[in-house]
Amino acid sequence: MSDMMDEEILNDFLTETNESMERLDQEFLGLEERPKDPALINSIFRTIHTVKGTSGFLGLSKLEGLAHITENILVKCRDGKMEVTPDLINLLLKSVDSIKEIMSSLGSSRTEGGRDISGLLEELNRTSQGAAAPGKPAPGEIIRPAETGGGGQTREEPPPSEAKAREALSPPKESMDEGFFKEFLSETNEDLERLDREFLELEKNPADSTLIKNIFRRFHTTKASAGFLGFSKLEAITHITEDILAKCREGEMSVTPGLINLLLNSVDSIKAIMGNIGAGRSEGDKDISALLEELNRTAKAGAVSGQASKPEVKAEVPVPSAPKTEAAPPPVKKTASPSVQKVTAPPPQKEPAAPVQAAPAEVHEAHPAPEADSPAPSGASAVAQADTTVRVNIELLDSLMNLVGELVLARNQLLQNLQSLQNNDLQILNQAAQKLNLVTTELQMDIMKTRMQPIGNVFNKFPRVVRDLAKSNGKLVRLTVEGQGTEVDKTLLEAIKDPLMHIVRNSIDHGIEAPGERQKNNKPADGQLFISAYHESGQVVIEIKDDGGGINPIKVRAKAIEKGIISPAVADKMSDKELQMLIFRAGFSTAEKVTNISGRGVGMDVVKTNIEKVGGLIEVISEAGKGTTLKLRIPLTLAIIPTLIILCRGERYAIPQVNLLELVFLEGEAMDRSIEKMHGTEVYRLRENLLPLIRLRNVLQLPPKERSPNVEDDYLYIAVLQSGSQVFGLILDDILDSEEIVVKPLVSEFKKQQVYAGATILGDGQVAMILDVAGILKNEQIDIERISEEARAEEDEAEVESQTLLLFRVNEKESFGIPLLLISRIEEISRDQIKTMGGKEMISYFNSLIPLIRLEKYLDITPPAPTDSYSVIVFNFNNKKVGLLANFLDDAIETYEQVDTSVFHEGGVLGAMVVNEKAILLIDIYKIIEKADPSFFEKKEEEKLPKNLEDYKILLVEDSPFFLNLEKNYLESEGFVVLTAMDGLEGLAVLEKEDVDMIVTDLEMPRMDGFAFVEEVRKKPVYKSMPIMAVTSLAGEKDREKALRAGVDDYQIKMDREELVRAAKKLLAEGRRV
Repeated sequence: MSDMMDEEILNDFLTETNESMERLDQEFLGLEERPKDPALINSIFRTIHTVKGTSGFLGLSKLEGLAHITENILVKCRDGKMEVTPDLINLLLKSVDSIKEIMSSLGSSRTEGGRDISGLLEELNRTSQGAAAPGKPAPGEIIRPAETGGGGQTREEPPPSEAKAREALSPPKESMDEGFFKEFLSETNEDLERLDREFLELEKNPADSTLIKNIFRRFHTTKASAGFLGFSKLEAITHITEDILAKCREGEMSVTPGLINLLLNSVDSIKAIMGNIGAGRSEGDKDISALLEELNRTAKAGAVSGQASKPEVKAEVPVPSAPKTEAAPPPVKKTASPSVQKVTAPPPQKEPAAPVQAAPAEVHEAHPAPEADSPAPSGASAVAQADTTVRVNIELLDSLMNLVGELVLARNQLLQNLQSLQNNDLQILNQAAQKLNLVTTELQMDIMKTRMQPIGNVFNKFPRVVRDLAKSNGKLVRLTVEGQGTEVDKTLLEAIKDPLMHIVRNSIDHGIEAPGERQKNNKPADGQLFISAYHESGQVVIEIKDDGGGINPIKVRAKAIEKGIISPAVADKMSDKELQMLIFRAGFSTAEKVTNISGRGVGMDVVKTNIEKVGGLIEVISEAGKGTTLKLRIPLTLAIIPTLIILCRGERYAIPQVNLLELVFLEGEAMDRSIEKMHGTEVYRLRENLLPLIRLRNVLQLPPKERSPNVEDDYLYIAVLQSGSQVFGLILDDILDSEEIVVKPLVSEFKKQQVYAGATILGDGQVAMILDVAGILKNEQIDIERISEEARAEEDEAEVESQTLLLFRVNEKESFGIPLLLISRIEEISRDQIKTMGGKEMISYFNSLIPLIRLEKYLDITPPAPTDSYSVIVFNFNNKKVGLLANFLDDAIETYEQVDTSVFHEGGVLGAMVVNEKAILLIDIYKIIEKADPSFFEKKEEEKLPKNLEDYKILLVEDSPFFLNLEKNYLESEGFVVLTAMDGLEGLAVLEKEDVDMIVTDLEMPRMDGFAFVEEVRKKPVYKSMPIMAVTSLAGEKDREKALRAGVDDYQIKMDREELVRAAKKLLAEGRRV
C-alpha cells in the first residue's frame, strides 16, 4: 500500500470495517441456524462487497482479492446456486478471520502484513468454481495474463440482457434488507451534504488533488450502492459524474466554475432522487436525460487527444462501470503463485454501450485508484482514531433518557424524604443519598452528551445555499462560520434547522446589497455574512450577522402603519429597537416585491414562533446602513431542564430558569406601596424601569390570597421573566426551591390552554405543571411596549446613580458586597459536592467543572468556621465561569450611598460603604479572580494599536466617585493614562488644557449631562474625529439612540471591565466611525 495513502479515508475505512467484521461473526452464526434467510445473506454480501470496493480503491490488493472471491461465493448462495452448509460457513469464517488479521496489520503498521493467504484463496476459488456453469470461467477465477485480449483488456463473455442481469444482481424492492436500505439513505445523504462543501472548496482551490480524490470516492461509493440496489437513474448520474472527476484527477480536464456548476447540478439531481427513494423507494418520474446529455458532452469534450472517451450514456439506461455486485475494483490476474496482485490496466478502449455481465465476479477496469498524498501516522494513533466512535440507535438513546429521567425523579424523592427524617442515626443513609445524587447527575450528563450533535451539521448546509443565492441575486458574499463544534440536543437541532435557513436566505436576499450599491456607500463589493454558535449560561447562542443595509426603522414604521399593524400614534412613541422588532409580526414585510426568498419579516413570525416553541429567544440588533445581527438563544436540551418551583394558592408550579432573570421579594407595606397601576396594568418600578406585572392566580383563575391580620407578616415574590425581547413580572405566593425536572407531555385537555408547556413529577411523587412564559404573556395581552414608553416619558433625570449590591458574609463578623450586575447565578451546595482536582477546588455545574474561590485566601479577613453548606456566587466572564464561596447570603439592596475609596487599599477591595449602619467592603471580583488564577483573563487577539498603551490619554467624565474610581482603575490597569472630570462642564475645561486621544463619559450627570457634553464636543471641528464612548447604567434603547445621535461612537454598560477595555482598544485602533 502506498505510504502516501489518504489518512482520513483509511481511518474511516478501519473504523467501519472493524465494526462490520464484528457483525459478520454474529451474522454467519445466525446464517448457520437459518441457511435460507435471504435478508441475512444480503446483509453479509453487502458488508463483504463494501470491503472489496473500498480496499480496491485504496490499493489493498490482498484484502481486495480475499473479499472478492468471498463475495462471489455469497452471490451464488444468494441466487440459490450454492447451498449454505456448515462446512461453507466454516470456510467463510476463515475468510473473515483473515480479513481481521489484515485489518489489524493495517491499523498497526499501515501494511497488509506478510502472512501467506494463498492456501485460503485456492480453497475459496475451488469452492466458487465447484458451482460454476460448464464452459464459463468461475465467478472467482483469476484470469491468466495469456487469456487477456490486446491492450490488456480482460476477456469478456457475451452478456445476457440487462433486465436479466439486474434481476440476478439486485435484490427485489419488497425483500430489500431494511438495515442496508436505511444505511444507504443515511450515508448517501451525509455524503451529499459533504459534497456541497467540498465542491465549494474545490471552486476556490481547483488544483487540490486530495479534494478531487475525496469527491471522486463519494460518487464511486454511491454508484456502487445504487447499482446493487437497482436504482438505475442514480447509478447513471453518478457513473458519468465519476468519469468526469476521474479526468480531473488525472489532469485530463480542468476544474472551472462552469464545471463546478454542472457537477453541483448533478448533486442536486441526486438529492431529488434520494428524496424520492426515501419517501417511496422509487427514483421518481423526473426526466434526467438533459442532465445526462450535458454530462456526457462534458466528459467527451474533456478527453485528451489520442485517448478514447467514455461510452455515451442514454437517459433511460443506466451505465454501470462494473457488474452490479462490484464496487469497481481494478482487475485481478492469476500468476504462478496464487497470491493476488493489483493490476492497473491502461485507459479502456471504446466499447459498446455499457454491457452488464451475467457473472457477478467478472472484473472490469474502473478509474485507477487515486494515490494518496499524506504520510501515515504511527500505528498506535491509527488504532486510537479507528476506535473512538460508536454507533448508537436513537431509540436506545431515547429509552436511556427516559430511564435517567425516572432516576432523577427517584433521587429527588429520596432527598426530599430525607429532609423530613434526617437525624444523627441516619447519617449513613444520608451519605448514600448524596452518592446517589452524584452518580445520577454524572449519568444524566453523560447520557445527555450522547444525544448531542455538533451544530456544524446544520451550519455545513449554508456555504452551498449562500453561494447559489448570491449568484442568483448577482451579489458577492463572503461567508465566515465559527463554532461548528458547539453541541446541541439532536431534537433541538432539527427544530432550529429551518428557521436558521430562513434567516440566512433573508440575509442575502434582503440584507446584503448588490456590489454596485455597496461601492456607492463606500463598502467593499463583497458583503460579509458571519454565523457563529457558542455556549453561554447553560444555553446555546447563535448569531447571524451581515454588514448589509440593516433594517431601516423609518421604512419599517411606514410599512407597519400602511398594513395596519400599528397606529401612527403608537409608532411615534416607539424606539428604533421596538420598530425593528415589528419584523416578527405576522404578515409584515418591507420587500418591494414578493419572491421565494422575500425580505426580512416574511416568515419571520414563523421563525420566532418555532424558536419559542423549543424554549428559545430571538432578538434583532440592526443599524441602518451598517448591518443586522439576529441572535438566537436556545436551551441545550429539552429532556431535563432546570426550573424554579413556586407556589400559588397551595399548588406547585415549575418555571423554566431559561426565562428567569431575577426575583424580587416584597413584604409588609412595601407590597402595596411599590406596586402601581398604569393603563389598567399593575407595574413595579424595578431600578430604572417600570416592570408590567401579571398575577399568576389571575392567569390560573384561582381565588385571591387571604391577607394576614398583621400587615408585616404579608409577603409576595415577583419573578422577573423574559419572553423574546419582552420582560415582565409574575406575582407568586412563594418560592420553594430550584430543581432539575423531567419534562412530561401534556394530555390533550391541557394542550388547548396556552399557559402550560408540560408537566413533571416532583420528588414527593406529586404532579406539577410547567408554566409557558410566552403563553402567559400572550394570554394576558399586556401592552408592554406602551407601558415602557410611558415609563420613559415619566422618568426624571437622576443626579446620583444607584448601585444594586448582593450582600454576603464568609464569617460571622465582616460583610461584603458585589455589584449584582456582575453575578451570573447563585447555587446552594453541600460541602460533599466540592471536589479537589490538581490542587484546585471545583464543583460540577451544567455539564462542566468550574473552579471555586475562597475569599479568605486572598484578603486579610477572619477565616470562616467549618460548615456543611455553602452558597456559590457564579460569575461568567468571556464564557469562562468561576464561583465564589459564601457562608451567608444576607440581602440584595439598591443603594445611593457613596463608596469611600480612601480607607481600604488592599488589592481586591474597591472601597467601603455604610448600609443600614453596617460597614460593607465592596469586592473587586476581577482582582480576586486574577489573584486566584492569573491566566483566567488571558488576552485574546487584540486590536493592533500604533502606539504603546501608556502613550494614550483618555478623558473619563463621571459624576459618581464610586464609578469614577472603578472605571479609572480598569483603564489604568491596562496601561492607559486617565484624566478625570466630575461632569460635562469640567470635561470641557479639561479638553481646553489637555490633548486627549479618547473620551469615556457617563450620560446622567448634574450641571451638564453626557448628551449635552458630547454635542458640545462635536461642535468643535478639532474634535470631529475624536472617539467617544458612553459608559452608563442606563440600558434603555431610547438612551442608546439619543447618545448615538449626539455623537457617541460606542455604548457600554458599567461594571463590565472586559468589554470596557476591549471597546476602548477597538475605538483607538479603528478611529471614529463617521
